[in-house]
Amino acid sequence: MCPELISLEAKSTAGRRLTDKLFLAFDQACIQGEFGVAQQLLRGLELIARRPAPEHDNRREESLLSAHERLWHLLHPNAELTMS
Repeated sequence: MCPELISLEAKSTAGRRLTDKLFLAFDQACIQGEFGVAQQLLRGLELIARRPAPEHDNRREESLLSAHERLWHLLHPNAELTMS
């Protein structure tokens, strides 16, 4: 990749939180069918989620749960959900 493009990418994500970057990478891995990579990115997100969260940030667990659900559905496309 051209150094100028790398610099532009770095600038476009410079203000984002690490969790935002990891979620973006997770989404990209899912889109490209790189499910093993997606699982590793979720592990990184889990490490961050174990840290104490600011009181106003209750989205962390919801986002992580949503990501796990998305990956599960991608890995099990023919599974049916049953509610008991």
